[in-house]
Amino acid sequence: MGDSVLNSKDYTLLKDFRMEVEIKGGNFFFSFWISLINSVITFPAIIINQIHSDIASSAPFLCLNEKKIMMLFPLPLEYKEALDSSNSASLSEAPHISMENEFPLENWIHVGCGVFTDVLHLHINGEIVGECPFSSSINKDSFSNGLGKITLIGAHGNEGLQGYVYNAEVLPLSLSIKDHYFKASCRRIFSIDVVLSNAISQSINNEVEVAAFICGQWLTFREDI
Repeated sequence: MGDSVLNSKDYTLLKDFRMEVEIKGGNFFFSFWISLINSVITFPAIIINQIHSDIASSAPFLCLNEKKIMMLFPLPLEYKEALDSSNSASLSEAPHISMENEFPLENWIHVGCGVFTDVLHLHINGEIVGECPFSSSINKDSFSNGLGKITLIGAHGNEGLQGYVYNAEVLPLSLSIKDHYFKASCRRIFSIDVVLSNAISQSINNEVEVAAFICGQWLTFREDI
């Protein structure tokens, strides 16, 4: 991976999100903007699954638990039994880190995930909200030997949440998530031409108000045309 940045800068539905990543040395730095829809769903719920090139089944990478708290799981997941993502106890017993507060829905949130050979980091809007060293239950040899390729896939159907992803990036290890958060933005520059006409299709002048929902906030623009 080196110091290159692998990214997908377009907005995409969470269910359509897919990113294949080459992992070297067991270190993994991933960030993205996400807005989750407050739909009727039973928690815990998957956000992103991980699939490894040498493991047939998928496992959670990010999820919200029954209290809507975000949980980050390490790479690879090596448990004696398969992890049941619908079971709160199963998720809680597995090695993970989590934020302390409920994850806000219906807002654009910047998430940073750092998985290293000896520690997990979880960042929300540039601030570290979870940090945990690996326990003895994690096979560190798998990290030091390298994982090959992994694929991160957005949850879909009945297994996870609905939402949108923007600007998903695999970042250089030397880059600060906090600095990247302040430089990054989920706002896109756009323009709009508005023409008002009367009942007989003649152009008229009037004050126009345009409202746009950008990054979880309603922004209002007024213009005399």
